[in-house]
Amino acid sequence: MNILYIIGNGLDIAHHLKTSYQEFFKYYLTQPSDDEDILAMKKDIESHRFETWADLEMGMGVYSSQCINKEVFLKCLNDIKSNLKIYLQKESEKINLYTLKSYSNLLNPGLFLDPEPKNQYDLYRKRMTSGLSIDFMTFNYTSTLEWLLEFKSSPKVFTTGAKIESIQHVHGLIDNMMVMGVNDSSQISNTEYNSDIDI
Repeated sequence: MNILYIIGNGLDIAHHLKTSYQEFFKYYLTQPSDDEDILAMKKDIESHRFETWADLEMGMGVYSSQCINKEVFLKCLNDIKSNLKIYLQKESEKINLYTLKSYSNLLNPGLFLDPEPKNQYDLYRKRMTSGLSIDFMTFNYTSTLEWLLEFKSSPKVFTTGAKIESIQHVHGLIDNMMVMGVNDSSQISNTEYNSDIDI
């Protein structure tokens, strides 16, 4: 049986990492800058009181119309990304202080079902001759899943017969291709930028 888990920021937060947008932005506001463009962007972001990462990304799309040129816009985006990288690296170090590594629930997806589907799932599992083949798709930049599951890069087999095939980081990792952005070019208000490959 193939299982795909889709993991969001709740996993990091459950492991005491302060990786919510609000926590990062509190930190970001305290970081000094002499650059007028970056200060203006911070002030604009603060005035909107964004709640989530998606709000910030959409807000940056709107903010593009206030930037006098592409270089200013990219400078502002890069400032957010470089500060986010530093912040998440510091937060990720805290995972080593968190000693509880419980992944048994992830190896038993039936636990998360309502009674009737759980009964059907349990009957199906009894008839199966092979174990679980599990993949993870995570939206987090952190390696919390790898730490939790003691997963390196090749499939890992557990004594229960469950096998973790892969962990895919949709938005990249802290130290490898962190991706931020909007769904499509229509969400970039400055029409000069919305077809620019760099943006």
